[in-house]
Amino acid sequence: MLRPQDCIIAFAIPISLKEYDAYPQDTEGTLFLNKHLVSELKYYYDTVKVAERNIKAFRSLGVRVLESVTSRQFIETCTTNQNKLIILFAHWCNDSVEFSDGFCPIQTIIDQFPGDFSGYLDLNVCHPDNLVDILNTKARNAIIKFESRKNATPSFWLQFYLIFFKVLENTENYLEAYSNSIAMMGSNLKASIKRSRNYGNSEQDI
Repeated sequence: MLRPQDCIIAFAIPISLKEYDAYPQDTEGTLFLNKHLVSELKYYYDTVKVAERNIKAFRSLGVRVLESVTSRQFIETCTTNQNKLIILFAHWCNDSVEFSDGFCPIQTIIDQFPGDFSGYLDLNVCHPDNLVDILNTKARNAIIKFESRKNATPSFWLQFYLIFFKVLENTENYLEAYSNSIAMMGSNLKASIKRSRNYGNSEQDI
């Protein structure tokens, strides 16, 4: 049995204007957010505004929300909540996950990840295949999921998880709630892909 109160959603990407302002300049083209291409106003309407609205709804359902998550906080969260659902919003580049305190190599995550984790781990991290493969070997009792959908932006997944938590409240079953939510978002997924293409770099893929 899994309820929204058993879920934790951890944001390592900026979801407020304060985080946007503090975010470093992308000089090497590896960071999640390039401020030269995405203005503060555009990021507010594309991501922050959606996050503010949906996070309020998440919390009203009993979901625990973590912001500005560091690599250490992520590992600590997994270690102390081993039978719950943990959802990570983060960016991936060069076999590393970008947390609020910078990039963390996957080997560091693997070394520190609790092998006895027996809950659910949703990685909203773009194409972390190597990380998932090794975590599945280390934490054999865990269910680890990631989506490889291209052009699905943070705002899309924020909408998805709002539906998911509402469905989960009634089903109390992770796999059933996830499958039903994917079906409900089917038409919206196409719209999200079309919108991200039209807007170019205004919405960032994770």
